[in-house]
Amino acid sequence: MDKRDTNSKIAELRDFIKDFRIARGWDKYNDPYDVAAALSCEASELLELLLWKKNEDVQALITAEPKLKQRLTEEVADIFAYILVLSDSLNIDLTDAFFSKMRKNSEKYPVINGTCARRKRWLE
Repeated sequence: MDKRDTNSKIAELRDFIKDFRIARGWDKYNDPYDVAAALSCEASELLELLLWKKNEDVQALITAEPKLKQRLTEEVADIFAYILVLSDSLNIDLTDAFFSKMRKNSEKYPVINGTCARRKRWLE
């Protein structure tokens, strides 16, 4: 498997994490509540790394401190792994769910004249 976003498939990633967890005996911990709790913990670890930092500060920090970029990368990967596990245990097709939700968001937040119509109303 080519390990880049441009060539990977969700099904291959899901199969990989499933095999990884089975080989370690972790598959017995696929209860949706427990996986969601673990996902929340990982998201909190990501948030802690970014807490009180503006975008330009983060960009400067990851350039100056490669270890921070590595830690951010690892936390995002942990979150993604738990999303794969959770979607598998709940039998959710991630690709279908993603595009379905984006269609709903497009209807909810239409773009009119280059601006989100809903945002424009909030600013008025």
